[in-house]
Amino acid sequence: MKKALFIALILGLVVFHSCKKETESFELSGQEYAAERTGKVLLYRVDSQIFNLNTAFDSNYTITFFERHVTKEIQIDSTGKPYFYHQVHKSADRIDWIPSYAYKTYIDSTNYTKVVDNKKVIHLSLPINTFKTWDGNIFNDEKGGQQFRYIENDNLMQPDSIFKDQITVRLKKELLPLTESYAYFESYAPKIGLVYKYKYFNDIQIGSNNIISQSGHHLHYNLIGHN
Repeated sequence: MKKALFIALILGLVVFHSCKKETESFELSGQEYAAERTGKVLLYRVDSQIFNLNTAFDSNYTITFFERHVTKEIQIDSTGKPYFYHQVHKSADRIDWIPSYAYKTYIDSTNYTKVVDNKKVIHLSLPINTFKTWDGNIFNDEKGGQQFRYIENDNLMQPDSIFKDQITVRLKKELLPLTESYAYFESYAPKIGLVYKYKYFNDIQIGSNNIISQSGHHLHYNLIGHN
């Protein structure tokens, strides 16, 4: 009987060890906000609010679609570092899904990094501290161009839900009176990952008769499902 229990214990440890290779350890402060693991599925509703004020296309409308992000597997890059490989599908009705793009993420003791279209950006700096800042673009051509910061909230954001222990990152906020303005925020929840994303663009110009025109968009990504 004791021998059987010993064998069962050993088998259990083997299974546990093999499972740990498929996910991160969560041992370091902040890694639980990335919550990377193979098989993870995140479903977002994306509301694209288009506005054109005092332009030839004077109009305001909203386009809604859905994105499904699936963490497929762990792969190894050319330097020997492991990363999580993600696939994204889009749908207008949550029935027919069309492959859209793929990206990869790295997680270590200091950073949570995403690589989209070969652009490497540090989205979370670890450990997470209130109002901490970092250069998210240190790895690419925009080095020094984006100082990311943990914030409590921003009035531009309009999430459907607030998750327990949620954190928010301001990736960009450049609101100028007469030129192009940008804003970009992301919110993360522990053991889930990205739960909300907001992007804003506004091209403000002075036209004939000193009439100010504006054209741009608000993009709201709200998490509506996860496993």
